[in-house]
Amino acid sequence: MENLDGALGRRLRERRKSRGLSLQQIADQVGISVGHLSQIERGMSSPSVRDLIRIAEILQTSAGEFLDLFEEPSRDRIVVRHAQRPPVALKNGITKLLLTPHEEAPLKMFMVTLAPGSTTGDELYAHEGIEAGLVLEGRIRLIVEHREMLVGQGDSFRFTSDRPHRFMNAHDGESQVLWVNCSMLPVHLV
Repeated sequence: MENLDGALGRRLRERRKSRGLSLQQIADQVGISVGHLSQIERGMSSPSVRDLIRIAEILQTSAGEFLDLFEEPSRDRIVVRHAQRPPVALKNGITKLLLTPHEEAPLKMFMVTLAPGSTTGDELYAHEGIEAGLVLEGRIRLIVEHREMLVGQGDSFRFTSDRPHRFMNAHDGESQVLWVNCSMLPVHLV
C-alpha cells in the first residue's frame, strides 16, 4: 500500500494538474518554496495543516479530499472525486463525464453536457439496456423510435435502449443532463 505522504502528494499533484496550475503558481500563493511543494507532491515531505488548507483553497476543494487517503482497491471503489472525472467521450459538441466508478460496470451515471447545436447524429442508434435522465439545465430534443419529445429543465425520462433513439441540444445555450445507463435489463421492467 502506498504510504500516507505518497498518497497525499499524488492527490495534490493530480488536482493541481487538473486545474492547469504550475508548482510555482501554488508555491507563490501558499508562501512556500517550489522545492518544498515538489517534495510534498513526491511524498518526500508532509505539508503543515495550514499549508494543506491553503493549497486546498487554491485548488478549489477541501483539505478533506486529500486526507481521505484510504481508498479501496479499484474494484471496490465507491466514491469518484470531482477531480477524478475525465471526459469519457467528446463527440459532436457532447461531453460525457463518468460520475460512477468502473466504466465497465453495468450501471453507469454520466453528466452529459451539450453545446449549442450539438447532436448524437442524424441516425437513430440502439443497444442493450435501459437509460434514464434528468435535464438539469437547458432542454434537449429526444427522439425514441418515431416519437420526438422536447425535454426541459426538471423533466426526466426513461426508455429501454434497444429502442432506436438519438438526442440533441434544443437550447440556445448549453444543456446538461444527468444520464444513467444500465446494461442489464430488470426482468420485471415493462
